[in-house]
This record gives sequence, structure tokens and C-alpha cells, in this order.
Amino acid sequence: MGRLGPLVLLAGAVLGADLATVWLLVAATVVWVAWVDRAALRGLRSRWFLLFAAFLVIPLSLWGGPRTWQWGRLALAPAGLELGLTMLGRTIVLWLGVTTIVAGLSLQQWSALFERLGLQGFGFTLGVAFHFLPSVLASATDAWHALRMRGGWRAYRWEAPQRFLTTVVSGALRHVDEIAAAAQARGYDPAKPHRAPERVTAADWSVVVLWAVVCLLLRLTPGAASLLRGPLGG
Repeated sequence: MGRLGPLVLLAGAVLGADLATVWLLVAATVVWVAWVDRAALRGLRSRWFLLFAAFLVIPLSLWGGPRTWQWGRLALAPAGLELGLTMLGRTIVLWLGVTTIVAGLSLQQWSALFERLGLQGFGFTLGVAFHFLPSVLASATDAWHALRMRGGWRAYRWEAPQRFLTTVVSGALRHVDEIAAAAQARGYDPAKPHRAPERVTAADWSVVVLWAVVCLLLRLTPGAASLLRGPLGG
């Protein structure tokens, strides 16, 4: 709880925040994730994330409003650029929070969490779904590279998407069957939940309270957000 609780607070605080506050929360999230699970930051350096950021920010900065900001020969829309950067910052915080929490909780912990709420079996299903996402992404990447090495769109034309989706879906279903068989072999039964004891120490609560105060200060103190406010913030 002490490691993952602050990420929930940061993800909640970033919703509805302005540009400067969002990127202060991004900085806080990156620092915390780097301490908790540095591997979760690799996604920010991936080609797919950079493409996503470009497709999110560039169109909004060009056509998201009156282009009154001149940068060399390029005319930009300040309102659109601010909106794009704000959406990108929120995406970074939410993405890092979700990926770190998913990697930090085991299937047993997911099950125990929801079983305490009376939702037997739902925690295990949700945990499998979350832990399953990296496998699906890796399978999709491998299938895409294999299709491209065989000629891709030029070789298969309209059959290329069908072949790609068939490979990814069949691999996903096979992996789900393997997970179900492994759980059954270990005696898992939703009707007979096993609640693993999760100890929450005073140190955990101290960290969560500290981060709650930090999030409140960033959201409620105008001076904190104004530190990063530049030409876009007026």
C-alpha cells in the first residue's frame, strides 16, 4: 500500500488539473515510479508512445484554435497546444499508475482485495486481465514484425489485417486457457476464496498521507502551479 497507494492519489489528482499542475504531477509520478519500479518507465521511451504523443499534440497545436503564436515560420494555436500537452500529461500519469499497480500486485492480492468487498472471483479475473495485457502487446508486436518480414500489406493486401488479428486473438485465447489450467491445477476455486493476509503498517499510512498532502498542495495552491506557467498559461 505504501508503494502503490500514492499512484492512485496522483492519478486522481491529475484529473481536471490545468497544464502547469498536470506536469508537476507528471514529475512527481515519474520520480515515485522510478523509485518503486524503474522498469515501468521504459514505455515512455518506446516508439509507440512517441508516435502517440506526436499524433496527440501536433494536430491540436496546428488546428486546435486561432494560430496566434508564431514560432519561426510555423504558426501555432496556443489553446490547442495547451490542451494537447495537458492531455499528454494526464495520459502519462494514468499510464504509469496503471502499469506500476498492475505489475506490483499479484493475482493472489487482486483476489484478496475484491473478496474482502464480497466480489468472489472478480479480483482473480481482473488480475488475469491486467497481467494479460503485456502478453497481448508482446504477441501483437511479434505478429506485426513477422507479417512485415513476409511482405506485409504489399504481399497480402486486405488479408494482412485478417492474418494479424487471427494470430493475436488465437495466441491470446491459448494463453487464457493456459492460465485457467494453471489456476485449476493449483486448486483455485472462486466459491472457496483464500484471503491472503495483507498487512498495512504505520509506514504505509505515513507515505500515503504524505502524498495526499502533496497532491492537495499541488491542486489547491495557485503559487505551485504558477511556477511552471509560461507563455501558454498567459
